[in-house]
Amino acid sequence: MSDEPSIHTPSGLLSEYLLLFRGSEWNHSLSPEELQKTMSQFLSWCARLNSAGALLAGNPLLPQTLLISGDRGVTEVLPGPDDDETIAGYFLIEAPTIEAAVEVARQCPMLEHGGTVEVRRIATEHPNLQRTRQRVREGIAASRC
Repeated sequence: MSDEPSIHTPSGLLSEYLLLFRGSEWNHSLSPEELQKTMSQFLSWCARLNSAGALLAGNPLLPQTLLISGDRGVTEVLPGPDDDETIAGYFLIEAPTIEAAVEVARQCPMLEHGGTVEVRRIATEHPNLQRTRQRVREGIAASRC
């Protein structure tokens, strides 16, 4: 039996999580053999997640970042040579709990070489929208009294 965490619950209820892969320099100190081994491990990890039905989407990201601010101006942010905060890619996965999503992230082979993985739960509705809906419901209920 595999020591990998299960992504399914008895109830079958799953949430979506975003795994953000940070650090674009993790592979620069690896030998060609180490890089080939790590990439093979990464592809095997992807295949396991995909065959389990947990991997919904994923892609690498290019380093160019454009920020649009309140004045609608655009600022280009270029990563520095030792920038560990650069988001190098992402996976969208399904898991029953954030703990299960963290266990999936812990299996990322890049972690052994200085990469990091940020785990974020996807909201079904933004909290600000939830508060607005609640205030509208309260206002409608108050107006009926």
